[in-house]
Amino acid sequence: MLKNGILSLLIFGILLIGISAIDANMKIIECTACNDGIRKLHWNEINYGLIIGMSVIISIIPNLIRIIKRTKKPAYNTV
Repeated sequence: MLKNGILSLLIFGILLIGISAIDANMKIIECTACNDGIRKLHWNEINYGLIIGMSVIISIIPNLIRIIKRTKKPAYNTV
């Protein structure tokens, strides 16, 4: 259980950094009228809830797969 928790936190951290980096790069790429390549961010342009939510959901998926596999073990005939 401890191993699964640590694995989930590690996946969460990696995803949080990765999704944030992708979002930052997309904001720079969509910049078509920037001054000298500098893009200014205004209030509510960074959706923290979406970034953290996606990271949490994706980091839980491996544990959910393990739980589903454990509950769907085949039932053997004991007759």
